[in-house]
Amino acid sequence: FHKKALLSRIHNQLSIKQAIEDNSRLITMEKELQTARKIQADILPDKIPILEGIKISTTYLPMQTVGGDLYDFHIKSKTEIGILIADVAGHGVSAAIIMGMVKLAFKMHKEFANNPATLLEKMNETLFGIAGKGYVTAGYCYINLEKREITFSSAGHPALILLQSRSTDFKELQPKGAILGAFPKIKSTNEISTIRLGDKI
Repeated sequence: FHKKALLSRIHNQLSIKQAIEDNSRLITMEKELQTARKIQADILPDKIPILEGIKISTTYLPMQTVGGDLYDFHIKSKTEIGILIADVAGHGVSAAIIMGMVKLAFKMHKEFANNPATLLEKMNETLFGIAGKGYVTAGYCYINLEKREITFSSAGHPALILLQSRSTDFKELQPKGAILGAFPKIKSTNEISTIRLGDKI
């Protein structure tokens, strides 16, 4: 009987110790998630650009509590805008920090806002070696409202879909391009399409 009582007491103490350790891990994880959420909230734009002739809307729904997704804008003129969409591998604080690096690289090379392929190549040069083992897929499109033209380049990102107002068809722009941050040099290409009033991108 005493043996059973002793074993039961030891088992209970171990269970309490395990519960305390589990609770401590959960608190640490929650703190990390809060930090990542804060970083992410600071990185995403707080305002959507307003340009005559185009309406921009954003919806951000991460699959997990903290995603590794980013969007940002370059306003080149009253009729020109560049839009970046990027996805950092992973989640949590490390992904949020890499998101910050991607945003910085994007801002650093705004002089190439009207040439998506060159912009992505320059961003890759900046990100290579500082993003650790992380990598990023990205798509960048430059819209010229005066010329009614869109130029898109991709770094391993899904296609840009153009829903044309004058037909029920949609057009996919999917130029080839390597992911960002994994190789010292990448070669990106541009794909150009005309756009009309009422088209959706």
